[in-house]
Amino acid sequence: MIVYEQIRIFTHLKRLFNNLVTQHASHTCHHDSQQSKGVAVTPQPTDSKSDRSSSISDSPIPAISDEQLARLGGFGVSDCIPLGGSETIPRYTWRGVLLDSARTFWPVGTVCELLALMARYRLNKLHWHLCDDAGWRFKVDGYPDLTTVGASLEREPFAWYTNVDPAKAAQAYRLAPNDSTCGYYTDEELRFVVKYAASLGIDVIPEVDLPGHMGAAIRAYPHLGDPLLSELPAVQWTHRNDVLWPSQQALDFIHAALDKVMDIFPSNLVHIGADEVNFAAWEADASLLARAAKRGVYCGAQIQGGFIRDAREYLARRGRRLAVWDDALQAQANALGGDEVITAWQENGAAERAGKSGHDWIFADSAALYLNRVAGPVDSEPAGMYGAISTGDILNLSIPKSKHLLGVQAAIWCEFVPNRDALYYQLFPRLFAVAQIAWSDAHLSWRDFYPLLEKELDWLAGHGINTRPLDAHTYRVFDPVERNYHDAPIDRHQAPEAIRFRFNL
Repeated sequence: MIVYEQIRIFTHLKRLFNNLVTQHASHTCHHDSQQSKGVAVTPQPTDSKSDRSSSISDSPIPAISDEQLARLGGFGVSDCIPLGGSETIPRYTWRGVLLDSARTFWPVGTVCELLALMARYRLNKLHWHLCDDAGWRFKVDGYPDLTTVGASLEREPFAWYTNVDPAKAAQAYRLAPNDSTCGYYTDEELRFVVKYAASLGIDVIPEVDLPGHMGAAIRAYPHLGDPLLSELPAVQWTHRNDVLWPSQQALDFIHAALDKVMDIFPSNLVHIGADEVNFAAWEADASLLARAAKRGVYCGAQIQGGFIRDAREYLARRGRRLAVWDDALQAQANALGGDEVITAWQENGAAERAGKSGHDWIFADSAALYLNRVAGPVDSEPAGMYGAISTGDILNLSIPKSKHLLGVQAAIWCEFVPNRDALYYQLFPRLFAVAQIAWSDAHLSWRDFYPLLEKELDWLAGHGINTRPLDAHTYRVFDPVERNYHDAPIDRHQAPEAIRFRFNL
């Protein structure tokens, strides 16, 4: 049945691809500095007429390359990763990957390719981060500037980040294609991705991050942000201005955005972020706090709680369930109602707090599962966040036991991941280990896992997928006695006996 479905999808994709027409300019960047780095701007795909007799899609889709198209119908399911456990009953029902399309705009062909790879390794949830300070990626009725201004912002240098090597970050910024942050998905494209994912057994969970990380929306509609800055050009803003202002206009905007994702995405869950909200601008406005106090709201955390509560109630009217980052557990004003799903990402105790909260939750620890972090020594890796995570770290990960734990989720945030090769370099081979621990609770030694890893890397290479090469840092083990990491040799047969014993090689 799976093979038949893939053949059907492939045939439909090919028919649609052959019917595609020319590009249109509304999908692309138009800021003046596009050519400043000497990089040609590539137009994004346009809509085209599709064959409405097919069940996979009733709408136009964007152009997909011949190479990507050939892959979409033929990945199948790996016969070696994940290994162990039941063939039909996985360890966790939630085996997820977060893709950041806000900081880098990923064409539909790449998104579908990633979905096919997820299905190959039995990963079944795509958490799709569709908006942030760096870009807004879908249309919202009544807010056309979201996909002109908000979808066409220049890539930020992220020079203020303290958890990345500054020289590496600057180099990544210089080398990033100019149009890598430009573009948005039409309704038809989003519906196509959802249907393609469903055919592979994958749910797509959209994220509209609020009330913080709203910089792109506020750039498009300044009245949604700090009123003191609404009449000024962005270059004169005195702070980042990335938090929605508590107002009816902001609530109307949130409702319109949530209506759009509910219209397009059938997922029972809608993620609203609610992370890293800077309360400073709210709490510096005496008049705002005075008005809020009349409603029993006295601080920024309570204001944030009001946004979360409103979104929860609005989604519930249409039978949808709220998902949030674990930051929301610290929000006040009865923000959470009890049926929310918590994505526990913070390093310091988030999993424990989520486990004790009584909510269903997802283990997404940034110290263990954020694959935008470096996979080896900083000086030998592309730009990435500090706190190296190796394939071995993930394979040996201890996941808390909890009655309400739904599963695990890796993330690939894309501040420094500007193209497809960089995407897959960061993901593989580490995503193999994520798939392994998500599917099976059987401990797999490195001796058993290494040949499987080699086989799948060869398979990916044969399909044009760039990956990080294997080296001594692929498998790193923390020695609890010496309280230090050791790098295991790649050649396990020639390893000193003490090392082989310690690492079970």
